[in-house]
Order: sequence, then structure tokens, then C-alpha cells
Amino acid sequence: MVELSGGEIAGIAIAGCWLLYIIISGLLLRFGGKRFAKDSALSQQLRESVLIGHRGSKDEGFPENTILAFKRALDVGVHVIELDVWLTKDKQIVVFHDGTFKRMCGGIDGHVNDLPFAELPPIVPSEDQRKDADGLRIPLFTEVLDLIPDNMGLIVEVKQDSEELNSMIYQLLQKHNRVSNGATCWFSLKKKINNKLQKYKDLPTICSVEELLITYVLYFTCILPFVKVDFQIFGMAADNVDAERIKDELKMLPMWLCRFLNLLIGGRPSKLFMQPKLVDHFLRRGMCCWLLGVNEEVDIDVFPRLHATGALTDRPEWLRNELVKPEHKRKVSTAPAPNFI
Repeated sequence: MVELSGGEIAGIAIAGCWLLYIIISGLLLRFGGKRFAKDSALSQQLRESVLIGHRGSKDEGFPENTILAFKRALDVGVHVIELDVWLTKDKQIVVFHDGTFKRMCGGIDGHVNDLPFAELPPIVPSEDQRKDADGLRIPLFTEVLDLIPDNMGLIVEVKQDSEELNSMIYQLLQKHNRVSNGATCWFSLKKKINNKLQKYKDLPTICSVEELLITYVLYFTCILPFVKVDFQIFGMAADNVDAERIKDELKMLPMWLCRFLNLLIGGRPSKLFMQPKLVDHFLRRGMCCWLLGVNEEVDIDVFPRLHATGALTDRPEWLRNELVKPEHKRKVSTAPAPNFI
């Protein structure tokens, strides 16, 4: 009979406990999650939304975040429209992505929140975009709310860290019955801002970049099944992830670390994000899982493989037409939602 030392017995006990923990965590990941579902503020409408227009119809001939782009998205038949908001110097909420005017307004210097609404420069379309004059200005948030049916899905990305802006957005959404009907969610890519948005319990949020990375850490360390998350929609990037993009999203990291992370998680789509079991777990929690940046043929194949419920795209008309093709229609498991599938 082999005699074991106290240290060996302790080692076996620790290994046994760790193995038991992994087994329990795996079972909870596979079969658990429903105990968190009651905390979800998501409406059935958002759960069943598939086609999401990024900044309206960003890459189909229209300047992003303009009335023209939103009208085009409506004509295409998107289920949800995504837009970005800032607060001007005279306390007007405007729909615009960048903090500065340089990219969208012909190289003009200046910041959105440094000017009153009346002094905001016009949008200068690129050579391949339409020149319709009515669409070439930065719109007010209220204009877009008036344009989009109140019962249609809406995603508001808050670009500015301002409690005043958060409150103003919430009040406008209430006025348009967008809080009580569950048709709207909001978020920020910055966790600091997202934390403030999550205080409004009746408006669901999408995860920030930091929350996304924390989720994957919790997942790979088998802790996630025991943890409640504060967001209701899990957004995963479908487009290319490289060192430059990691640096852009996580500016505090040194470039050498961004290059190292790129080796681990880079690619199109990111190797980190291809975790269908994680998506299934969140779906059992009653959450949505959206694939962000579905703009190429390769992304469509990722969509069903990942078990995502919705796809955010810069090209909504293209994606709609692709999803109705037989080879893709068979793959998309979330087909009950869209009326065009």
C-alpha cells in the first residue's frame, strides 16, 4: 500500500476541488443562467431583432447619422437603428459620431460641445455619396425621434460623459414612449459612462469594451456562471481586430501589450469572440447577443456559427438581400424575427 505524505494528500484534495469546480461551472454554463433572466429589461422586440442599421445606412451612399441615412434604413426595413449623440454648447442633443468635425465636415477644426447648434458646420459628403442638401447637416436627436416610429428598435450610443445629457436623453425617450415600450437601449463603449447609464434600470444597455473583455476573462476562468452582469445586450465585433484597433479602444495600454493581445485575440473575426457556448449561456439568461460589423460575406457565415441573435451592419440593404438567399437563410437560426426571411 502506497503511503502519501501530507503535502501529497493536500495536493490531491486541491486538484479534486478544482476539478469539481470546473465541472460545476461547466454544467452551469451549459444549463444555467435562467436565474438571471428575471433581471433583464429587454423587450421581446429587441430579442427578436436581426437587422440593425449602424448610424442609419452608413456605407450605402449616404452620410452617416443624417436624416437621409435614417430614411434609407427605414426604406430597407431594418428592425433597429443605431445612432450616436452629443450635447452642444447650448444644450441641444445632436446626432453625430465623432467628437470633432474633421472627418465629416471637410477637415474643419472644432468640437461638437464647444459650439451652439446653429453654428455647427455642414456635413461634407465623400465623392461616392449623394449630395441631397436636406441630408447634409447634423440633425437634432428630436428630429430623428420624430422620424422613427416609436415602436421601432433604437440604439443610442452616448459619446459624452455628462449626467445632464443622460437625463435629457432619458426624458426625451420617455416623451416618445420609448422607455415603457422597451424598444430602446443605450450604451457607451466607455465603462465609466456605461455605469451611469445602468442606473436607469428600465433602459437596457449594451456592454462597454471593458465589460466585454471582463466577460471573456470570467468565461475562460469558469467564473461567469456565478456572476451577474449589469448589461443586457452582449455585443461582439465581427470585423478585423488588430493591434492598432486594440490600442484605439484601450488607449491606456502600451503598444507592445496591444501587439501581444493581437497575437491572442486578433483576426477577422477575433479568435476571442468565437465562443458560441458563451453566447448560448447569455441567451439562457434572457439576454441579446449581437454581432457588430457584419459588412462582408465572411461575416455572414460567422453570424449563425456564433448563435448571435442580431447583426449590426453598415450595409443594411446588402445584408438584407444576403440573408434571404437560400444558402444563408438555412444557416440563420434566428429566422422567426425578420419578416423578410
